[in-house]
Amino acid sequence: MSREYAIPEGYVSDLGGRDFALPGGFLAGEPIVIPPVITTPPVFRSHGVISYSSAPGPQTTVPAPAGIVDGDTLIGLMFNANNGSRPGNPTPPTGFTQVSTYLTPGPSGFMGRVSVWKKIAAGESGGYVWGHDSGTPREILMLCYSGSNGTVNASSALNEDSPGTTTRTATGITTTVANCMVVELGYDWGDNSNETPPTDMTERYDGVITYAAEVVQATAGATGDKTNTCNSNPPNPRGAFLIALEPAPPASTGYPKVWTGSAWTKKPAKVWNGTTWAQKPVKVWTGSIWKVLS
Repeated sequence: MSREYAIPEGYVSDLGGRDFALPGGFLAGEPIVIPPVITTPPVFRSHGVISYSSAPGPQTTVPAPAGIVDGDTLIGLMFNANNGSRPGNPTPPTGFTQVSTYLTPGPSGFMGRVSVWKKIAAGESGGYVWGHDSGTPREILMLCYSGSNGTVNASSALNEDSPGTTTRTATGITTTVANCMVVELGYDWGDNSNETPPTDMTERYDGVITYAAEVVQATAGATGDKTNTCNSNPPNPRGAFLIALEPAPPASTGYPKVWTGSAWTKKPAKVWNGTTWAQKPVKVWTGSIWKVLS
């Protein structure tokens, strides 16, 4: 005889030691399993960049990363500097919000302001206009990722003005969600593109000033510091942001299942609404939201 268990709404995949309701006549003790929620990490799609430039004017238009679709996450690394005085805060394109804090390399002489921004793509069209002090040197890098919910789970920012080495370090972070995409966004006072990515990371962009590399953090926890060889001389400033993009929740994870005696069979969950047993969705915790099993 086929049986359907009734599971109180909100119960999660780990039912060990928990009570659950059964309609009259249904047998207690029959095995039951709810498929686990499995997410997949965000995926790099493309990048757009304006290489180091001192062109006149208070705005710079960065070409859009190729293939953007609604729901993608856009990341912008804005490097702006000036000789003798620090530039003001930039104005990001419409819809972008700042991630982490400003870094301000160069205590004197060539002084910079560096920042990271993000946006969830929606109806994107054309390039992205960044505002800044007129004529100041800048380099702007934009990355596009698919498969993220757009949330930065954790971030860090570290500037090194006189490191005395040819390396750059991004301070480690601790993620609370599995399958985050950890992205290093770096900069330095170099003059060419010849960096080496941190161990275990994949390089996504290597420019005159800006740099990007990534790695999937499959299990929530500490990433450790990320150190790489950059193209700046030992006395020169450099720095890096480390950000963790959360994965998007799965579109579907399947019905709960019961053992029929020969196989696990999909069965809808039911709850008592006060009058009758009504079919209700089962929800599981993905690490950031409650996801309805469908």
